[in-house]
Amino acid sequence: MQSGFRVKLPETGSRLTLEEIKTEKDLGVYFSSDLKWRTHCQHSAAKANSILGQLRQAFHAWNPQSFISLYTAFIRPHLEYATSVLNPHRRADVRIIENIQKRASKLVGRIRDRSYQDRLAILNLTTLESRRSRGDLISHYKITNGLLDVN
Repeated sequence: MQSGFRVKLPETGSRLTLEEIKTEKDLGVYFSSDLKWRTHCQHSAAKANSILGQLRQAFHAWNPQSFISLYTAFIRPHLEYATSVLNPHRRADVRIIENIQKRASKLVGRIRDRSYQDRLAILNLTTLESRRSRGDLISHYKITNGLLDVN
């Protein structure tokens, strides 16, 4: 994996020039030269938003059970991809990701006018930020107690 510079071969001469790159995509994760996850969060949110639009066009009546099935199968995996490697800690990055779930939960018609926290409680969901924290705690427990080999 390269991060920071990419070799650019000149057309003439024998000198190599290094071209600075801002982001690199590896295994679906966008790494930036400043090691912030904004680019990855934006791409994940854009992909999830695109799928949300397609689901909105395909299904017109949403009940809580169908929403949970479709959301957890098609949208949430894009928002949670590689969260064991990266955990967006900047408020702006967390907001980018969380806003997709917030918009998606408004698709269920009879709870559309409720607050975000109320919608999550009715749908039996948690915030994505708390899911990431829970995953980190589970990983920490497994590593600490030798249940996960990290070698």
